[in-house]
Amino acid sequence: MVFGFVFLSFYVMGIPLFMFLLLWRNKQHLHDEKSPRHHLVKSALGGMYTQYEPSYWWFEIFLLLNKTIMCGGLVMAAPGTPLQVLIAILVMLCHLLVTLRLAPYESDGEDVSAFLSALTLTLTTIGGMVLMMDSPDVATGETSFNSAVLAHLLVGISALCIVSQIGITVFIDCGVWERWSNRKNNNAGGAKGAATMSNSNSNKKQSSSKVVPVSKSNEIEAAATAAWK
Repeated sequence: MVFGFVFLSFYVMGIPLFMFLLLWRNKQHLHDEKSPRHHLVKSALGGMYTQYEPSYWWFEIFLLLNKTIMCGGLVMAAPGTPLQVLIAILVMLCHLLVTLRLAPYESDGEDVSAFLSALTLTLTTIGGMVLMMDSPDVATGETSFNSAVLAHLLVGISALCIVSQIGITVFIDCGVWERWSNRKNNNAGGAKGAATMSNSNSNKKQSSSKVVPVSKSNEIEAAATAAWK
């Protein structure tokens, strides 16, 4: 039991710590393209930091620590009890708040995707705890709520998360939304330019077809006749 706890702690904490030390020791070479070790560090460790903003080079370690706690650390935390699920809720809630507050990814689509994934996991964990606490009444055998409805709701939340991830990948990451917005702006700009040109041509026609009043024309003709006489 003691050896199991020691090696589990080494797995949960040791691997993230080792990865953090690698990134920390090469922090000045991560994004400095003028550094002679930049390309070497990027080829070796780029999968752990290139998708994040430069100030959040450590965020992959945070994600790894969250996953190892959820997958390995919770095994030791009162397995099969509501306390275990409560700890999982607290871990996922901290992960959700950090992701929402920092928005660490270079791409806005990645930030939205990470937030939706964390929110789905948090809601699913809360739903699992509610299902565990729904024990039937001893006298009547009835439960306090319809657990089947909650189960279908949790499945629907997971399905909605999957659909949203696909939508973010197609419309944001693949640039479909950006191309559609640019095309819409170009069409609006073209219509505005055509309207401006039409107004300009209309103003030119009006200025070139200026009408001289009849009374003033008669006065000019009389003056010219008097001059010839």
